[in-house]
Amino acid sequence: MTPQLGGTISSSFFSRYDATVQAALSASTRPYVILDLHNYARWNGQIIAQGGPSNDQYASIWSQIAAKYKNNPKIIFGIMNEPHDLQSVSTWVNSVQVAVNAIRSAGATQQYILIPGSSWSSAEAFPNEAGPMLLKVTDPAGGTSKLIFDVHKYLDYDNSGTHTECTTNNVGVFTTLANYLRQNGKRQALLSETGGGNTQSCVTALKAQLAYIKSNSDVLTGFTIWSAGSFNTQYELTVTPNSDGSDQLIWRDAVRPNLP
Repeated sequence: MTPQLGGTISSSFFSRYDATVQAALSASTRPYVILDLHNYARWNGQIIAQGGPSNDQYASIWSQIAAKYKNNPKIIFGIMNEPHDLQSVSTWVNSVQVAVNAIRSAGATQQYILIPGSSWSSAEAFPNEAGPMLLKVTDPAGGTSKLIFDVHKYLDYDNSGTHTECTTNNVGVFTTLANYLRQNGKRQALLSETGGGNTQSCVTALKAQLAYIKSNSDVLTGFTIWSAGSFNTQYELTVTPNSDGSDQLIWRDAVRPNLP
């Protein structure tokens, strides 16, 4: 995006990127579209404000993105994908606040912002790790209803999302998370990454997990499924339609029954 760290976003990149954004926004279902900075709190392997880019450099990229989309309330800003192995969680939470401030200062005051914790945005770790500190992040636009906690959770044996068989439905994890959110002002979290293989074990587990998310929508505000698009039908967790237009098993039997 930025040929020089902390510099101006490439106009040619922004043109290609915005074409994708507009295509998504124009879908007949009138969806929200999440813009996700997919860098794991890093640049060239170095952590933001922890030996890597400064908070000002991190704020710069979000200021530019927010300024471009400030007039569209259907945009959601996902300020970072899966921070992990942080030297300091509290320092990362400070960086989260800097990004939120930058987005609002750019004039994007209507949009939801997804704020991630640590340990790969772990839903399981959230209540005891980053959650208590993220509760203190403030929104210059007022209140906290537009700040949504960003969590991930997979269902295979090592929670990596790299296996086609599932061993847990995660209902226990999300029960703990839902209770935590209700105990802390009825805040909300979005399961922004989950998925499973096209196997019966994953259909059963993922369907149960998503049904729990749907039935607790007062605090678990929704989910997104990984993954389609450029992920072809040979990918372990594909939901990309088959060449004949038919849906994958996991989409048909686990995801679709739990859509809003």
